[in-house]
Amino acid sequence: MSIKIPNLFIVGAMKSGTSSLHNYLATHPEIYMSQFKEPQYFADLGKDPSRGICKTEEDYLNLFKDAGNAKIIGESSTNYSKIPEFTGVTARIKAFSPEARIIYIMRDPVERALSHYWERVKRYLEGRDMLSTIQNEPDIANVGYYAMQLKPYLELFGRDRVFILTLESLNANKTEMLQSIFEWLEVDSSFQVPEIGKYNVGQEEVPMFIGAPLVAMLRQTPMWSILTKLLPQSLSANIRKLTRPVKRDMSQAPAAIAYLRPILLQQTEELCQLLDRQFPEWTTLYDRSV
Repeated sequence: MSIKIPNLFIVGAMKSGTSSLHNYLATHPEIYMSQFKEPQYFADLGKDPSRGICKTEEDYLNLFKDAGNAKIIGESSTNYSKIPEFTGVTARIKAFSPEARIIYIMRDPVERALSHYWERVKRYLEGRDMLSTIQNEPDIANVGYYAMQLKPYLELFGRDRVFILTLESLNANKTEMLQSIFEWLEVDSSFQVPEIGKYNVGQEEVPMFIGAPLVAMLRQTPMWSILTKLLPQSLSANIRKLTRPVKRDMSQAPAAIAYLRPILLQQTEELCQLLDRQFPEWTTLYDRSV
């Protein structure tokens, strides 16, 4: 049996529609997308090879063993565009699959950052308020620093092998946008994606860890790093099950937006220059929603 090597990578951005795009592409008969989204293999390889679901290259390649005769074989991992948390990812992908194509989907960076905060509440025992978290967790703004995340892919793969779109354009013109992607991938562009719905959509309520305020206080002390190293993974997983539903408190959003907007406006101006285009669809960033 021949080894199937992926030649398509949806690399992010986190909270920008990567799950929906992954599943839309997976419906095409000439495209095989890994059933397990977010393998993170090329990110974990640089940080800790023992992390994640793929401990070895064989584990990773097993994700694509059922690809059959698919022309395009792909995966999606948002940690592939999280500089500076994960570095060297682009070079590792390039070395592994030199002719790969890259898809990068973006979202209004303000809206994305707010969604990123709630993802931290849901998954990472976050107990601080929105503004404090955003101020003290630079990765939230960095993930939305699209120019910084894109540059390595444009430099290593070339502009013609990197497809860039926004979540807003995909939502507004799904059929046309997917046809453009299919044309770029050189598969049948007349294929109509069935109505399969959106994935990983933010809910009105999110699960919050019962002890989140205490965790938030511990994070500010040296004890936090000691505890995270001492706790076995099995215990950490059980702790995360101790959650209660909380409503998304959007009353916190105005202060967070006021803090984020000047930072993200400057970063987006860099993106506009990099790509020679504007993003009028980002109404929250540009305060055009009213």
